[in-house]
Amino acid sequence: MSKYDSYKDSGVEWIGEIPKHWVKIKIKNTVDPNRKITYGIVQPGKEDPNGTLMIRGKDYSNGWVDVSEVFRVSSEIEIPYSRSRVKMGDIVYTIVGGVGNVEIVPKEYEGSNLTQTTGRISVKDGINSKWVYHSLQSELNPVQIKLSQVGSVIPGISLDTLKNFFILLPPLNEQQQIVEFLDTKTELIDSLIEKTERKIELLKEKRTSIINETVTKGLNPNVEMKDSGVEWIGEIPSHWGKIKLHTLVTGQKLEFQDGNHGGLHPIPEEFLEIGVPFIKPKDIQKEKVLWDSCDRLPFERCEQFRIGFSNNDDVLLVNRGGSIGKVVYVSDYDNEFPYFVINPQVTYLRGKNGLLSKYTFYISVSDIFQCGIDLIMGHGSTFPFLGLSNMGDFEVVIPPISEQQQIVDYLDEQTEIIDKTISNEEKRIELLKEYRQSLISEVVTGKRKVTN
Repeated sequence: MSKYDSYKDSGVEWIGEIPKHWVKIKIKNTVDPNRKITYGIVQPGKEDPNGTLMIRGKDYSNGWVDVSEVFRVSSEIEIPYSRSRVKMGDIVYTIVGGVGNVEIVPKEYEGSNLTQTTGRISVKDGINSKWVYHSLQSELNPVQIKLSQVGSVIPGISLDTLKNFFILLPPLNEQQQIVEFLDTKTELIDSLIEKTERKIELLKEKRTSIINETVTKGLNPNVEMKDSGVEWIGEIPSHWGKIKLHTLVTGQKLEFQDGNHGGLHPIPEEFLEIGVPFIKPKDIQKEKVLWDSCDRLPFERCEQFRIGFSNNDDVLLVNRGGSIGKVVYVSDYDNEFPYFVINPQVTYLRGKNGLLSKYTFYISVSDIFQCGIDLIMGHGSTFPFLGLSNMGDFEVVIPPISEQQQIVDYLDEQTEIIDKTISNEEKRIELLKEYRQSLISEVVTGKRKVTN
């Protein structure tokens, strides 16, 4: 790594030494005096497909989204353009919510307006706006956010705080040289990230396709088939049965139960750091239960419950809320207590009498089941809920138990291979992102010298 010839103390402990010919400067001193640092307006409620673009933090949290997907405000509403309008090359910075997200405005967004959660920085002549942009992508940004952030529910920083953030400034020709270097390098890294993300999407599609094919067609390609009578299921092996969910329950092949409602439901003051796990929808992520972060209850309190006792070999289904339809098969509960408990927004599905729970899990994550959930969600209910009342007529196909076990063994093996590959690719993305920020940070703080 190339270093500069001489360094000096920056005067800020967490910045340390900087190249001797660089200066420390506040963001407010980089700004065009005719276009002050400002934030946008409260997002109007009336949308007009042909109106003016309104930039929100989520529109650039991972790079700019397609303009066609951005909120447009009606032309009937007066907007203080001098305060909220942006031009190409302006820097937008999220000050409320996803604090610290930063992007530089591309040509297609020129003339857009900001919402109140987003700040605008217009850089003055003599300073490269991309230098300021890259500086706000570096380690200088999160450090200063941490030192000044306010708000626990919706974290944010004030505009005055952003104005007083420090960045470092070399001479203009050196800024331009470093910006060109970073543009080239970050473009390469971003391209690798994009290709890896696409590979992950293809792997997930392959995983879903294998599950769909296997739980509807089985493992024997030469078996005699019959029409299932259900359009999205298609043909199934002739010796398999088609059955409705409520028939499985009434026939005592499937137990279907959510958690305790009403007065039995615990209050926040009852939760402990150690105790019986109390599983909520937020504790179910990527087909895993987050045991380490879930709430816990005293065992004596759980003994007062009437329902909602779950254990290994159960399938958990989120039955309402923003993550409705998420599913997990539980096999890693440590059995510290005789059971764990679920809240009313989670349902357990427990196979018995010729129905394997793990096979039920694979049905639940297949398109057969998830398409049924989408149909329920699309019926316009204000508070959609997945219960036997609206899921009872779901039709699934069930092979003999010996075939269920063969299918489970096969899918366990195949999905494990794919999941490991996905995990490796996700780690690769994290490493690329870490390298990207590290590279930017080293260069814009002068720890690494860019040479031709």
